[in-house]
Amino acid sequence: MKRSVGEKIGRSIEDHFPEGLSFLGITGIAVLDVFGFEIVWLFIGFCGMSLSAIVVNVRRRRATAEILDENESLIQVIKDGSRNFYDLWDARVHSIFHDCGLSDLDRVSIYKHDADKNVFLLLGRYAVQHDYRRRNRYHYPTDKGVMGKAWFNGEHFERKLPNPDQNFESYVQVNDEKYGISRETCDALTMKSTCLWAKRLSNEKKIPFALVVVESVRRENLDSHKLADFFSGEKLTELENFLDSLAFMEPNLRLARERGF
Repeated sequence: MKRSVGEKIGRSIEDHFPEGLSFLGITGIAVLDVFGFEIVWLFIGFCGMSLSAIVVNVRRRRATAEILDENESLIQVIKDGSRNFYDLWDARVHSIFHDCGLSDLDRVSIYKHDADKNVFLLLGRYAVQHDYRRRNRYHYPTDKGVMGKAWFNGEHFERKLPNPDQNFESYVQVNDEKYGISRETCDALTMKSTCLWAKRLSNEKKIPFALVVVESVRRENLDSHKLADFFSGEKLTELENFLDSLAFMEPNLRLARERGF
């Protein structure tokens, strides 16, 4: 909403009040001195203006310092909160990884759907290999890859992509043609998976809101039927309840992302 001229003038006066008060006080004292006026009450008044300007400035600086301190404290809380959030999710996914009986060639990730931005947010991830566990990005498109297929169809299984170590060009081509994944994205992948399974998760209102993705760098290394059985019934309900129970922390997570944490 645009402000009126009067509002702008009032805001400007408020913002520069101490400087204006100081200017009037110093100018008044200078005028009295230059012209030799000996008017005591004016001299006292101008001195009072200058002193008042100093007091207002000191108070403003203190208030500004307090606000900056509060902001630093808030940033730290957000940072700690986001770390705790990720720690909780990584611990849960770690447990799922071992319950699934996966190997050091595999990885499990949980993603939450951000309806406002229509992207997937990485919540938790676990793999034995450190490089496979790394979080290189937090936003993922909803219309690309196995994730996009699972989000649209409910579940998707890719049994074997071309081996990138033997024929990287073929790996890039199939990913592009089948899943809309670019060469640039393929190049940046720390884990170039060749066998992937993903399932869409729904909340208690049956509204899709998350994904679980299991992947491996070895072709035909995953059993889609066993994974589908594992992520069903009580395990599915347990995971969906865990997602819902941590929803209150997500605003802090978004703020943390905006702060670059």
